Amino acid sequence: MFGIEPEWVDAQAKIAQLRTEGKAWVSPMLDAQGAVEAEGLDAGVAAHYGSVNESRALTCGTALVDLSHLDILEMTGADRHKLLTTLGTQIVTPQTTSAETLFLNANGRVALWAGVLNVTNDSSGGGASSAKDATYLITEAGCGQALADYLERMKFMMDAHTTPADLAGVGFVGDRFAASGVSVWRDPWPDLQEGGIEYGDYVGEGALFRIGLLPRTEFAQAVGGLLAWVREHAGFPVVDELGYEFAEPTWAGMNAWETLRIASCRPRYGREVDERALPHEWDWLRTAVHLHKGCYLGQEAVARIVNLGRPPRRAVFLNIDGSSGDAPTVGDPIEGGGRQIGILTSVGYHHDDGWIGLGLVRRAARTEKVTVGGRAATCTDIVRADGKTSASTTRPQLQKLAKQPVKAPEAVGSQKQLFVGK
Repeated sequence: MFGIEPEWVDAQAKIAQLRTEGKAWVSPMLDAQGAVEAEGLDAGVAAHYGSVNESRALTCGTALVDLSHLDILEMTGADRHKLLTTLGTQIVTPQTTSAETLFLNANGRVALWAGVLNVTNDSSGGGASSAKDATYLITEAGCGQALADYLERMKFMMDAHTTPADLAGVGFVGDRFAASGVSVWRDPWPDLQEGGIEYGDYVGEGALFRIGLLPRTEFAQAVGGLLAWVREHAGFPVVDELGYEFAEPTWAGMNAWETLRIASCRPRYGREVDERALPHEWDWLRTAVHLHKGCYLGQEAVARIVNLGRPPRRAVFLNIDGSSGDAPTVGDPIEGGGRQIGILTSVGYHHDDGWIGLGLVRRAARTEKVTVGGRAATCTDIVRADGKTSASTTRPQLQKLAKQPVKAPEAVGSQKQLFVGK
């Protein structure tokens, strides 16, 4: 429990526990007109506000999403960037504006995730009132305490301090809301970052996800001020490329946010990461892993899989037939050739494409013809079936080594344990 390895958190179970104990966050924006609370991982914020155009408005950059249930940590101290670089998979410096990093165990499994935002006196913009010369970590709901405990446990003599931040997140796409001056984390996905590699050509929509930071204790007032500023200064009404007009900024729920995330093939810790997840399986090396940084926990396992090109599972994007009338659900089996080859990890209803999802399948699985929970589906590889990357070696000695019997890393597990439902 108190070792040097970070521990994976079952975020959905943690949220359920907090709700049972009466400690879970409940957003004041659930009082907004039409708000319907989400369930499970996103409990405490709205799933939707009753509009059929929420995902279209979000895509157009005119909608705001309540992400106040996400955990946000504040790091201070002169050595905070050094600590994050030492423990995580990404290089973080005082010059880093927005980044994402993973914290792995010794077998290269993903234990924790964080979006990293550096805020200085020159960049705070007034959006996060206490965000002065600090580094903020945005992590999955229910995971903040585990991440803070790990960073505090591993800092030793470093001048670094990690505490819960009195801040809450709001999500949007593009920079219309960012122009207001709020402190904003800009998701690096899917752009290939320095030191990163990719496991295939990017096949998603590539939405420009942003998370702005607002004071948690005055969240409703801060949101109202942000909406008022955008309404006056951001050029409304806005018309999208198909001619849909948005007269003013509006709300979109987690259903719309998740659907756009899925369309962008963007992995989410609380959905895609089980206790055996490797960053290679989700093409996370393109944005979250720097292959040329110094040593960190799990680095050997990461390098071994890159060089041998054999992640045990691979991510896929799914278009799912909705003609049966019933909705697919997270955990539905992905089947091909008469047997289960994977599992559905995320699902949403896209305003143009209908039911879409992300899934994880066995590396060697044939995916030309698959079903998801008995529904026909088309499958597109996010991670190449051959497991090769732009950095995979072709040196004869490593090719020879790859053909030899090698004990699978603990992260692979047995065939029966490859998939864990959410």
